[in-house]
Amino acid sequence: MCVFCLITIQTDEPFLYSLVPVVIDSFGGAYPHLAERAAVIQSVLKSEETIFHTTLHAGEKVLQHTFNRMAKQPQSKVVSGETAFQLYDTFSFPLDLTELISRERGYSVDVAGFETAMQSQRERARKARKADGSGTNSVDLQELRHWQSLGIQYAAISRAYLLAASGL
Repeated sequence: MCVFCLITIQTDEPFLYSLVPVVIDSFGGAYPHLAERAAVIQSVLKSEETIFHTTLHAGEKVLQHTFNRMAKQPQSKVVSGETAFQLYDTFSFPLDLTELISRERGYSVDVAGFETAMQSQRERARKARKADGSGTNSVDLQELRHWQSLGIQYAAISRAYLLAASGL
């Protein structure tokens, strides 16, 4: 959530990694291995924060597209559970961020619909693993093209699929 708050105030650069020396100063006595691994910890943290920025911007674009579409139908003030699930499933965009951004714009999210879509995906994945025995997810090229047509970077899409395929 901290990263989202900083992006909200227009901070796009990773910063958490720069706090590693402070954490080591504070906790190094109890965890001496932190100092030994400081460079690796900083590198991984910076990389993950950069990836999260990409994920956040991709999700914001999809949500903005959704809000623009919903603005044409003023009676609709609820982001569908299916849309929230697509953000989560395709971009690893957390549901709580979807809710937060939606609330800031005057919308709510159909969380029950999200849970229904999540359960349906689990069932489809379970059936697919049983059917082909591979245990991996396939990439839906039509869906990839759709997100790309909205200006979503391929890196955000491919990372989400890689995470899904690896079971993370």
